[in-house]
Amino acid sequence: FQFFERKFGKMSEIGTIEHTINKHKDLLKELENGRNYILDAALAIEEEQKDEEQQKELEECIVTYLRMDDDIRDHITVLTEIIAITTEEQNLAQYLTRRVQQLKENSRRGYENHPEYKNFKKRLWEVHHEGQSQPDSFDDTQDIVSISQQKQTYRCPLTMATFEKPYKNQVCGHTYSQNAILELVRTANRKQTKCPVAGCSAQVTEDSLERNVEMEHQLKRKRKKVDSRSEDIIVL
Repeated sequence: FQFFERKFGKMSEIGTIEHTINKHKDLLKELENGRNYILDAALAIEEEQKDEEQQKELEECIVTYLRMDDDIRDHITVLTEIIAITTEEQNLAQYLTRRVQQLKENSRRGYENHPEYKNFKKRLWEVHHEGQSQPDSFDDTQDIVSISQQKQTYRCPLTMATFEKPYKNQVCGHTYSQNAILELVRTANRKQTKCPVAGCSAQVTEDSLERNVEMEHQLKRKRKKVDSRSEDIIVL
């Protein structure tokens, strides 16, 4: 907040503010990537060796990243509001002083009910308790895709084979193999196509696709179980 108080006192051009907003949006993407890396690391540790101390450190990292995410989104909100109001120096200064103070008052937030934090805890639980209800389970099931929904299929609706590099459509939540869905989208009219899952009318574009980290780990656990059963059979 100190940075913003110093910086905005000298801002007089809307273009400068818009540039700052774009930079903030880039930071949000970097934070999202960072949270995905943390989740990957936590799941790997949970699968290989249950180290509570390391998991606690990663959990604290997730909360720190979420706090930074919230701060940046607050700043984007203020900057967007500034563009919409008069740019007279006196009014702008008064507005900034008032809004920054409001943000400071709301800067301490609890993250126990944050969807990403709950998903982080839930995913770690599922490593060793797949199909079991988590203690103190979440009431808001819409925040997180349930394990039962994801377990309905491991097959790509395009190739009918097990997912290869699963990618999810953010519009409808359906998952496909990366190469198959990208080929479909890139050869479609206007670079967008209807979701290939039967009964789904959502549109799919390259921008709407994202890596399905959760499915990747479910497939990894599924393969490990198959390999473990095969080893048991050989031993017998």
